[in-house]
Amino acid sequence: MSTNKLRKPNPTRFPSGTPMRDTSMSRTMQLALKGDPSLRRVTKSADTGVATRLDDGGTTWTFQVPRGMEPRTAVAQYWAFRTMATETVFSQYARHQNVLTQVRLAEEERRAKEIAALVHANEKRQHNLERFMMVLVMFLAYMVWRNSVSSGLSSEKRRSATHFTIPILSPFTSVVEHETGVLGTKAIVVLVLALFLVIWFAFRRWFAPRIGGIRW
Repeated sequence: MSTNKLRKPNPTRFPSGTPMRDTSMSRTMQLALKGDPSLRRVTKSADTGVATRLDDGGTTWTFQVPRGMEPRTAVAQYWAFRTMATETVFSQYARHQNVLTQVRLAEEERRAKEIAALVHANEKRQHNLERFMMVLVMFLAYMVWRNSVSSGLSSEKRRSATHFTIPILSPFTSVVEHETGVLGTKAIVVLVLALFLVIWFAFRRWFAPRIGGIRW
């Protein structure tokens, strides 16, 4: 079997008149028809073609085959029609798979865009929360520093004891009074830190559902 027998010929145009479905003869059809004794080679050229009709229950299929390989018997027509139907189904399947691939790629691209938008929104909210917490920490640090400075100044002012005389006891008896506060500087610092921790956990619990459960 030579190479020219399996080579796919170029399509040939037919004169207008009867509407025909122009398809070139494929290698599958050539292999299906090559064993039929009614098919004869009249020329070595496979470029010229003839129009061949196949009738199937009222449906007429017209396609192009090389000259000398048109199906002339019932067996040849059966295999030619079966080959053409198989190729038609395969082409429809390939087209369907291409459509499914395009739909899948479009869906994946849409999901990727949605995920990127959600991540961007969560990052923006997290940055805003971090800025707010930084401002709150700076404010608390300023309040602690201001309280410590004011308590230091007040302690320096009250460092000198107040002397006064109680005339009931004795005119020469003096009582030294030391003014001390109920809460010292350490207690105030501890209270401020505890308040800061409470506010921190409260805001963390409040913003956690809004940022999608991101832990930071």
